[in-house]
Amino acid sequence: MILFLITLVIIFIFYFLNIMLYKKENFCYGNTYCNGNKDKSLCINQQCLDCGLSAKCNKDSDCGPNNCINGCCDSF
Repeated sequence: MILFLITLVIIFIFYFLNIMLYKKENFCYGNTYCNGNKDKSLCINQQCLDCGLSAKCNKDSDCGPNNCINGCCDSF
């Protein structure tokens, strides 16, 4: 029983460490870019939005006259 509890605690520790190390910003305040701008996300209304003010896309035709760059229309 004690071995089971120790194993369970270790699993929870690894789970929370994983969340903390790979956590992305969801709430932001006063900064222009989120997640180090790795995901082309922009801080709008205190939330990190993937494409900022641009629409998400899979191909250029999803963006009308614009280009689809890294999953966002006319990404910066």
